[in-house]
Amino acid sequence: MNLQGSYFSVEGWNPFTAMERFLNPYRYTQKVPFRGGELTVRWTSRVERAIRLRTAPLPVEMQLYFACVVKKRTLFPAAAPSDAVAVDDRFLVFLTTVESDRCDPIAFAANYPARRELVSTGAKRMRARELSLDYRKDRWSGDFFV
Repeated sequence: MNLQGSYFSVEGWNPFTAMERFLNPYRYTQKVPFRGGELTVRWTSRVERAIRLRTAPLPVEMQLYFACVVKKRTLFPAAAPSDAVAVDDRFLVFLTTVESDRCDPIAFAANYPARRELVSTGAKRMRARELSLDYRKDRWSGDFFV
């Protein structure tokens, strides 16, 4: 079984990634009220340079994906919903909770099949406390902590 790129793969923990984080730390920080708490958004100098070239804030979706296990995903959709939280004039952040269509590890790793977004009271109480963003090789990337 190939575990590369699946839920069970270990992402971001190798010497090259550690060196990359040391050389390009998250220099910029902004705190915003988010779902009854506070969200700390951190980003690198590369993000700061790339965001200055944009004419509109960057939508950032923090997604909790419930399948056989829970997966955190950071997505960069074309548009943000109306309840997204603005971080200065740079980002629009929002959190979604999604239920999987099936519990099949191969289908899960390949395309994240989603049945529906969870909108219960419990799902609405979930919140992130920190979001870290980077821009490398013309791609946005991010990670968040709940």
